[in-house]
Amino acid sequence: MIKEKMNKLFAVTLLSSSMAVMPAFAQNNTEDLVQQHLDRAAIEEIVKNYILENGDVIIEGIDAFQMRQAEEEAKAAEAAIQSESAYLYENNHPVAGNPNASVSVVEFFDYNCGYCKKALADVRDIVDSGEDIRFIFMETPILSPSSMEVSKWSLAADKQGKYFDYHVELMEHRGQYDEKTLIKLAKKAGLDVDKLMADKDAPDVEAQINENLEYMQKFGVRGTPTFIVENRMMRGYVGKERLLDTANEIRESKK
Repeated sequence: MIKEKMNKLFAVTLLSSSMAVMPAFAQNNTEDLVQQHLDRAAIEEIVKNYILENGDVIIEGIDAFQMRQAEEEAKAAEAAIQSESAYLYENNHPVAGNPNASVSVVEFFDYNCGYCKKALADVRDIVDSGEDIRFIFMETPILSPSSMEVSKWSLAADKQGKYFDYHVELMEHRGQYDEKTLIKLAKKAGLDVDKLMADKDAPDVEAQINENLEYMQKFGVRGTPTFIVENRMMRGYVGKERLLDTANEIRESKK
């Protein structure tokens, strides 16, 4: 049971640092170990038995460590968001929803991300319902080379005032994003394709994407989707209700 829970790499790490893992055992048995000149294999066998006999305690320690680490990461992310909030909320990023909303939600996403595609339905529902929320879209193509190309086409659509229309078409698409597909989806979104193809290669488009990726690291965003509701980071797919509840909590706290 314990063996199944433990990652092989973690087990190797524990074996190589046995004294750090079980200080009480080490304190009580150091003299015996030295006197008997146990070789590495013998020590590893002792540690292995200790792990098997005390696996629950070790796993509890791992859980506590991971919880502390998550708390520290959350604090660091919140501090970074507060210090760099102008980039998120005052920059010229594509938006949807109420432009004068009291609460803003930033989404870091990739068009090749399955959970980002799933989150689209939540975003559309909130936008279409007229909620007091502004969505800000942060193009962060990290999953494949095609992600970068799609992001260029997507940001170019913002120059025609049709970013969200094209964003929806791109997110709803299932399959590869070749040029033929990108053109077909652009036409569905009502875009001027010739202008779109010219604008996607503009220096400012690629510069915007690269800057987004830099800030993604600054904020400690590790994957997509990631949402930032004002100063609260929400990692992964969170669902419409949690987005709305968080937005409402923040709205109430401002009163």
